[in-house]
Amino acid sequence: MPRVKSHIKESKRRTGFDLTELHEWIDEFEGRDHREFRHTLTDKDIEKIFNFWEKKKEGLGKVAVEEWLEHIIDDYQDTLEIIRKAKKEWKPRVLKEKERRKSRKKKK
Repeated sequence: MPRVKSHIKESKRRTGFDLTELHEWIDEFEGRDHREFRHTLTDKDIEKIFNFWEKKKEGLGKVAVEEWLEHIIDDYQDTLEIIRKAKKEWKPRVLKEKERRKSRKKKK
C-alpha cells in the first residue's frame, strides 16, 4: 500500500493541492485493518469529506472527494499487484489465520 507521502505527492501532481490533512485522515487507523474505516465508499463519507473541504478549505469539496477515491484506488491497485505477483498458493490473510487456528486445535 502506498504511504501517505506518496498519496500527498500524487494529489499535488493531479490537482495542484497536496491535501495532506485528507490523506492523513484516510490512513489514521493504519495498522489494524484500517481499510474498513475510511476505504469504503459510503454516502456518509462522501458528504463528510465534501462538506469539510468545501466549507473549511476554500471550496475544495469536489477535489477532496475525487482524491479520496484516488487514494482508495491506489491502495487497492497496490494490493492487486501484490496478489498478482504472489505464488499460486496465495490466500487471503483471514483464511490463513483460520487454517492456523484449526491446525493448533488439532494438535491439542
